[in-house]
Amino acid sequence: LFEPKKVNGEGEAAFSACFLIDPADTQVKALNQAIDKMANDKWGVKAAAQLKQMRMGDRVALHDGDLKASYDGF
Repeated sequence: LFEPKKVNGEGEAAFSACFLIDPADTQVKALNQAIDKMANDKWGVKAAAQLKQMRMGDRVALHDGDLKASYDGF
C-alpha cells in the first residue's frame, strides 16, 4: 500500500490496493461520485458515455467483487 511495486517484476512500479467495502456502505456512493467527477473533469460532455463503456468492461477502479466470486482470492 505504501510502496510502489512492479507487476510480475516488469514495467514501472505503481501503487495498488484492494479494499472490501459493503455495497450498502455510504462510501460506495461517495467513491462513485468521485469517479463521476474525475470523468467529467477529463472528458466533459463525453464522460457519461465513456464511463458507461468502461464500467461495462470492468475498467473502473471500483469493482463489484461478486462478479469474480468464483476466482481464488475474491
